[in-house]
Amino acid sequence: MSSIIGTLAWASVLSPDPLSVERGDVWPSGDATASRASLQSMSARLDLVRVDVDGEMISISWDERDHLLEELAFAAGTKPIRERFEAIGASRPVQLDMELRARLRAVLDDWEEGSVQQPEGIARLHSALVRHG
Repeated sequence: MSSIIGTLAWASVLSPDPLSVERGDVWPSGDATASRASLQSMSARLDLVRVDVDGEMISISWDERDHLLEELAFAAGTKPIRERFEAIGASRPVQLDMELRARLRAVLDDWEEGSVQQPEGIARLHSALVRHG
């Protein structure tokens, strides 16, 4: 008897109540492929960190952000920049004032002159810092 009750309980979890399907409570309407594409798009956006460079929004990946944090760890006077990049979430951009943008640009100038190539997003960020001086 308990086996039948357990089976019925699982069946009710796995298959929707016809009334709730009618109301649209259980299964989302629309194409499953479109839903997957939407989730992938959302996931891709969440993987980005936006940086506001004097009104220009530059996106870098979380991996690039982590790489930038490693570079900043070795540069003097960059603690406030690191703190801003560490505290950021997916919904709001990193905000840097003119002084911090100048410090970040100096670090990226040194990085560009070194033997290790900047990742694509970091190179875009560097270019924006140069443009906005």
